[in-house]
Amino acid sequence: MTLIPKETVRRKINKLVNADMLSSIKDQKGFSLKLLEKDKDLYFNLMEKQIESFSKFISKFAKYLDSNLNLVMIKKEIESEFSFYWYHFLTCQLSWLKMWQGKINDNNLLIIILQTVIPTLQYAEKNSRNIINIDKVFQNVGKIPIPGLNFSECGVNATTVSDITGIPRATCIRKLDKLVSLGFLVRQNKTKRYSVNQDVEGRTKNITTKSNVIQTIKIFSEYLSIIMNSLLIKKK
Repeated sequence: MTLIPKETVRRKINKLVNADMLSSIKDQKGFSLKLLEKDKDLYFNLMEKQIESFSKFISKFAKYLDSNLNLVMIKKEIESEFSFYWYHFLTCQLSWLKMWQGKINDNNLLIIILQTVIPTLQYAEKNSRNIINIDKVFQNVGKIPIPGLNFSECGVNATTVSDITGIPRATCIRKLDKLVSLGFLVRQNKTKRYSVNQDVEGRTKNITTKSNVIQTIKIFSEYLSIIMNSLLIKKK
């Protein structure tokens, strides 16, 4: 289900068992989540933060779709039917991570890609108001660049990426340089900052290919369709 090599999965599962996070089900030859009494408060605090984040995520789409679903209503519904909404949320994440695992086989690289894209999207959103369609979205980051728009202004350095992701700085440097070689990033030698490559041909040949973007849209559209339909039915 993850495309992670079987031996790696076995090693990671054993690590989770030793950390008391998984329990072995011998008669089924499987494993289940293990919740210890001492971790109860930690677990519920984590779930509360996840529900808050999850609710804000859904409310943003609800707003753009003019569904009249407010944040309070969404959060209340997710809390009342937590297993349903959480299942679909995790399934969506797993599908998307599996897609990238099959394409780049490096989740740390994916995390770093996200940390370089986020400030670029924010910069584009702030400085451009041109909407693009599905045929052009894979060629542009967020919005269509306008004359004079300098994406190097939203570059990131290895230290910042390391602080945000928790990935060692040396590893971040190596991964960032790999993304440069793949054509996704460009490195500013003077500032040692990395920014998303604005040369369309270079950027879209490996990471932001049209098929990658379309598959991402498909995964999240299917997920949002299920969630929004459920919320709207409950609202009625």
